[in-house]
Amino acid sequence: MTDLNFDDTLSRIIAMRGQSVPTGGTWGTVRTLHHLAQSIEFSMVGFPQTKPMLFQMTVGKLAYRVFRARGRMSHGLDDAIPGEVIVETGDTALAFDRLTTAMTTFRDHQADLKPHFAYGRLTKNDYMAAHVMHINDHLG
Repeated sequence: MTDLNFDDTLSRIIAMRGQSVPTGGTWGTVRTLHHLAQSIEFSMVGFPQTKPMLFQMTVGKLAYRVFRARGRMSHGLDDAIPGEVIVETGDTALAFDRLTTAMTTFRDHQADLKPHFAYGRLTKNDYMAAHVMHINDHLG
């Protein structure tokens, strides 16, 4: 089973800074890192668009449970989060900073978390696992 430890993943991301980062799909490193950061940020402030509640409570919950049981996620690596602000290019170091800041902020976040756009309400531990699986799916 894949390691879903949030702090270990944060350490891995920090260690990647300044290296060539292979990403899945067609997106470049900058776009991928901003996408991952936004996903984490949205879990604290709310997703701009969500799937209908019925979807979240059925298909979304089932998908999350399958991913969690497998210890890994597989999703369209070129699919943006609904309502995501796409950042195509820019400074890779700033994109790494955004992701590590989002991860640190999330780790330390004490307030209620917002429902995931597809999975619905998740506990903090479930969200941590979802974020790690999302990062692992994009960054291998």
